Amino acid sequence: MRACTTILKNNGQTITSGEKLTLSADADITVETEVQPLDLSQRSNDVTISKDGDDWKYTEAAITKTATAATSFNGTIKNTLADGKRMLIDNTAQGVLIYESAKINSTSTAAPALTIENGANVSFSGSLEVKTGNADQYAIRNNGILTITGASTTITSTNTNGSSDKGIQVGDGVVIVSETSTTLITSGLSNEGTVVAKEGAEAKTEGGQDLQNTYLVTVVDPGNGNIFTVKAGNIEIKSNDKVADKTILTVQAIGSTLHVYFPKAETISVYTLSGLLYEQQDVSAGSVQIHLSKGMYLVKIGEKTYKIVIR
Repeated sequence: MRACTTILKNNGQTITSGEKLTLSADADITVETEVQPLDLSQRSNDVTISKDGDDWKYTEAAITKTATAATSFNGTIKNTLADGKRMLIDNTAQGVLIYESAKINSTSTAAPALTIENGANVSFSGSLEVKTGNADQYAIRNNGILTITGASTTITSTNTNGSSDKGIQVGDGVVIVSETSTTLITSGLSNEGTVVAKEGAEAKTEGGQDLQNTYLVTVVDPGNGNIFTVKAGNIEIKSNDKVADKTILTVQAIGSTLHVYFPKAETISVYTLSGLLYEQQDVSAGSVQIHLSKGMYLVKIGEKTYKIVIR
């Protein structure tokens, strides 16, 4: 099913409704269809976003129930969803979603207003406001990969219950990246994955303050001729980028030296593959270098473990 507008043309000229039409021998009548945006103001139930090949789809039904047949839309979502209704972006969703003054407000619903499923890899552009009034719920729960992109894009995720700071929840092993010139506004951030705000991006509270538990990164030349590259997962981190609490920055081996960069104080433990503790340090925020012999090691930082090779 498609949400389409049909346009009739005669020799390239649009035929308007009610217009008198005279056909001649050289008439060339064509029919064009244009897939429309998803207009949330026309939806009265929960909405699930999916992707079928190159086609964005949506279904309208309670998220916990079997959905109706999917309808195509052009990747743009606009206006305000019915109060108390939710949105799910399922694990088939891959690509850019453009929001035109879109709003989702689940009020007191006992579930997040917007959930991004594990397996989804989406970019948000434009203007999106997501709210919940349930003190025990997050406005956005992200279990996938979310990139906030596009100049002047603003994503707002807030809990309107004054006693709650549950704005965005980021699951273990998943990602949010705010690119340059974007703005992320939220009541608070609970992070178990990777959260990065690139230089020039704003990440702040409704009151305009910097988010708590975010850290400014400074990448320092090690001075030994090597290029020191810092990463959070697959995301390269530059000076003046910010990362959220619990975001682990790349463990990197250069020559016989292990380089680790921390946004906050951590304990680093290096083990041989047989499980013997090789070295352990309590490290304050910043970088640390550990000299190792050739071989393969397990490096534990907080609750995460990495395998490295020194050649």
